[in-house]
Amino acid sequence: MKKNMPYILVIAVTCLSAFALSSYADKEKPKNKAQKNSAVSKKDKSEKEKDFWMQAKLKKSQRILAALTEGDFKSVEKNARALQGFGILESWLRDSPETSKSEYKAQLNKFEFANKELIRMAEDKNADGSATAFAALTITCVKCHNLIRDTDEK
Repeated sequence: MKKNMPYILVIAVTCLSAFALSSYADKEKPKNKAQKNSAVSKKDKSEKEKDFWMQAKLKKSQRILAALTEGDFKSVEKNARALQGFGILESWLRDSPETSKSEYKAQLNKFEFANKELIRMAEDKNADGSATAFAALTITCVKCHNLIRDTDEK
């Protein structure tokens, strides 16, 4: 697995670059009614893409919780590492007003720190430390979603 990591990273970066470029191309302003309708459907697509990443992160979080209750530290670590990757990918893909705010960036840093702590605690097979790190991770999720929801409502 570690031997394949550089290849996996290259593939992931390539896919992300293609996705980011296609998202960038989609941002042209519509000039007529047909283009405006098309822009709305592209926005819906963007929301679905964000939903995809949120659902993926939610599933990994649920698996972490299940693994914590079972004392399966290997699974906690595996899913936390995947969650870490999703967090990085999603932060690159998100392009909205809330992502440029310092509060959002602070929550992203807290998420990353809590997730790294969860990985470290799982490596040490520390049940209490893992549970505490997972709770901190969950709090960062809630705070970030509150921030995004507040921005969307304004």
